[in-house]
Amino acid sequence: MQTEPIPENNSPVGALRRKGAATYLSVSLTTLNRLIERRLIHPNRATRHLLFPIADLNRFLLNPANTARHSKLPPQSRPGANNWKTAVANSQRNRRQAAK
Repeated sequence: MQTEPIPENNSPVGALRRKGAATYLSVSLTTLNRLIERRLIHPNRATRHLLFPIADLNRFLLNPANTARHSKLPPQSRPGANNWKTAVANSQRNRRQAAK
């Protein structure tokens, strides 16, 4: 696997792209995507490509259990939580009200 090149001025890289971050963590791209969905790793989305600060990757490697920013929120209010039951209940309620 090829890692991200070091800049010509030999300064350390501050962030990695997806493939470089996956290599850095020794995980597959699929696993990296799952970590992002679970909000255990927080990429910088300011540019065209997702950038993963090395400090954030190191934080995850040192303590993966305490990296979720939403871990104290109830399950229904977590970003990306599966709320299909609520959506189904609301659509059924709306159909019943429309039928009256």
